[in-house]
Amino acid sequence: MRTHKRRGCLAFFLMLLFLVVAGGSIVFFARTGIFHDIAVIGSERMQRIPALKNLSSGQEVPMINDKKELIRLVNQSLEKGEEEIVFRTEELDDDFIHHINSCIEAFNGTCENYVTTDYKVFREINMTCSLSNAWYARARILEDKEIPKEKKIAAKLARKCSRILKKLELDGLSDYRKEKKIHDYLVLHTVYTTEGDRELLGTAEGPLLHGKGVCSGYARAMKLLCDLSGVTCSTIMGTAGKEDHEWNLVHIDKHWYHVDVTWDDPLPDHGYPMFSYLNLTDDHMAIDHTWERDYYPKADSEIYDYYLLNEAFCEDFDAFKAYMEKALSTQPDSVRVMVADYHKKDYSEDNLSFLFTCSGARKYSYATCGSKKRMEMYFVFEY
Repeated sequence: MRTHKRRGCLAFFLMLLFLVVAGGSIVFFARTGIFHDIAVIGSERMQRIPALKNLSSGQEVPMINDKKELIRLVNQSLEKGEEEIVFRTEELDDDFIHHINSCIEAFNGTCENYVTTDYKVFREINMTCSLSNAWYARARILEDKEIPKEKKIAAKLARKCSRILKKLELDGLSDYRKEKKIHDYLVLHTVYTTEGDRELLGTAEGPLLHGKGVCSGYARAMKLLCDLSGVTCSTIMGTAGKEDHEWNLVHIDKHWYHVDVTWDDPLPDHGYPMFSYLNLTDDHMAIDHTWERDYYPKADSEIYDYYLLNEAFCEDFDAFKAYMEKALSTQPDSVRVMVADYHKKDYSEDNLSFLFTCSGARKYSYATCGSKKRMEMYFVFEY
């Protein structure tokens, strides 16, 4: 009888141990940058057990209950080339974890799936990640790491980036000059299009290998070339024009600036870059872009704002007229200026007729780029 009781207790203990180990769930995601189609496999709730943390993975893992902290962990892990990320949480909700790819810097890679083990007092999340071709290309050039044989596109991307950097001759230039050269190169060598393989167009290899892309492709190509040239750069996700959008934050002389290469590339292609979105502050960028500011560093310096740096920003039409009269005194082929009060009726053909008088030109044309509060006007003159 006593033996029977011991066996009964042993069976109960083994069953309890099985529930501890097996209680969990697995979530899979589509490879689209934002997780979709959750499939939950088993989910066992556990009772509070002493020393519970020692029964999970057996490794030191961080406890994360703040969204920004998780974004930072995933970004840093992908930056290092880690393809597995483990953390614990007591407060983060499943929806945020499920959509983490919409918050992280997807330039380095994405989270493909994760396993959740529920210990009631906390959950342990084990994420499996996939590194991008851009990550392998950067590691090859900067750290001389071998690219896996199956990553043929990454190897091709690395070779193309090396040729571009050599062509741009960036050695010895300031970070600002490097940034501007890269910005101009991408505008001049990339066509914005949504036709074709959307996944390819959204990667760095879209603009750099195929000469075409969407906003995420421009932004990731910008980051890759900046990283390779020694300029600190990150990508930022938000909205613009009522659509999802991606652009860059660039760090120059201890300050962050917004750069939107996509919106500086005119449509149709004119064969020259615009500079409306080169190095803006948060406030200036927020005129027509939105993003979750808490997830990104603050950009509040105007030092390298292109038009302020070049003293070509005019608050009103009178200031614009005075600026143009002075600029045209030497009969230049083109003039760029930024105005803060743009309205077609104020900058009409009649109101711009003074350009003929002060320039002596027989014809001029101009293109605009930006918002009413920060409208770039690019004039081309024929004499």
